[in-house]
Amino acid sequence: FNEAIELYSEGIALHETAVLYANRSMAQAKLESYGLAIADAGLALEIDPNYVKAYYRRASGNFALGKYKLALKDFRHVCKLEPKDKQARMRLKECDKAAKAQSFAEAIESEETAPFVLDV
Repeated sequence: FNEAIELYSEGIALHETAVLYANRSMAQAKLESYGLAIADAGLALEIDPNYVKAYYRRASGNFALGKYKLALKDFRHVCKLEPKDKQARMRLKECDKAAKAQSFAEAIESEETAPFVLDV
């Protein structure tokens, strides 16, 4: 995937396209460079705000980093643009479940670490 990233980068240097950025995003994700994958997907969306694959790749990167609320936003957008995409709907449900679990865990943690107040 390193070679693919180099080749996509060369292509981008010659002519920036949403497809090249989105493809480089996928290669970055395969190497678990999720921050770079998210950045490339964002650049693809700057060029083409309706490019479904870029939303999907940015969502997948955010999901991998545990940023479920950001991922949810993009997965919802994918489902809006491609309502018949079963894979996207499945990932949306998976992400929604993870976001709820994360919110629940954060709520419990904040209750456990909150200062004890004695009612008199």
